[in-house]
Amino acid sequence: MSGGIGSVVYNRTRPVIMKRKVGVIGAGVIGLPTAVNIIENIPDVEVTLISEKFSPDTTGDGSAGWWEPYLIGDNPPLKMKRWGKATWDHLTALLRSEIGADIGIQLVAGYNLYKTFQQAPDWKDEVLGFRQVSRDELLQIFPADTGFNYGWAFTSLVTECSKYLPWLMKRFQKQGGRVQQRRVKTIGELVAEYDVVVNCTGVASYDLVNDKKVIPYKGQLIKVEPNGYIPIVFGYEPGDKDAKQYIIPR
Repeated sequence: MSGGIGSVVYNRTRPVIMKRKVGVIGAGVIGLPTAVNIIENIPDVEVTLISEKFSPDTTGDGSAGWWEPYLIGDNPPLKMKRWGKATWDHLTALLRSEIGADIGIQLVAGYNLYKTFQQAPDWKDEVLGFRQVSRDELLQIFPADTGFNYGWAFTSLVTECSKYLPWLMKRFQKQGGRVQQRRVKTIGELVAEYDVVVNCTGVASYDLVNDKKVIPYKGQLIKVEPNGYIPIVFGYEPGDKDAKQYIIPR
C-alpha cells in the first residue's frame, strides 16, 4: 500500500516506511536552500545534493547578496512582493540570531542612483529608512559628472554567500543529507536512481533541459581595498540591463 510522500509496506508485525529518494541538482544559492528545505520539512525522504562544483566555486559565491527586488520581468508584482517579504523575514530572523554575523548576514546602508526620476518601489516599506535623495545631497556625495540626478537611500540586507553556503551545507549534512560530486549531462541519468529530481542548476539548464531562455548575464567583478566607509551604491536605469554598476562592501 502506498500514498503521500512515503510508501508503506505492511508486514505481519508492523508497517515499514520506505523513504522516497530525492535528488537536487546544483549546490549554489538555489540548490542548497532547496535541499535544506526538503530534508527539514518533508518526512520520509532521503535527499542527495548533486553538483559538479561546490562552495567556494559556485556562481553564488561571487554574487552580491543584496536584498532588493529588480529585473523581475513580467512576473506578477504581488507575487514578487510576497516572495521578497518572505526572504526578508527569513534573513532578518537569521540576522537576529546568535549566528547571524558568522554566516555572513548584515544590514548595510546604500544608495540607488538614477538619471531620471523614479517613483518609490512597492518594497519600500520592507527596507529600513527608505527616502528619496535630494539633488544637493547627491552632489555632496557623488561627482556631478556621473549623470545621476536622482536617487533613493535605504538600509537593506546583504548575505555574503561565501559564508552562507558553507553554513547551509553543514545544516544539510547534519540532517543526514548526502552529497555527490558529479556532472549531470541529462536528467535521464537520474531517473533510475531517484523518485524525484529537482533542477536547481541555473544557467546550466540551457544544456541540461534544453531551456534556451536561460542565458548567462555577463558582468565583471573588481575587488579593491576599502578606503574608509563605503556605502552600497547602485547606478542603473530601469529597462537598460547593460548599464548597471554597483559597489558592495564586504
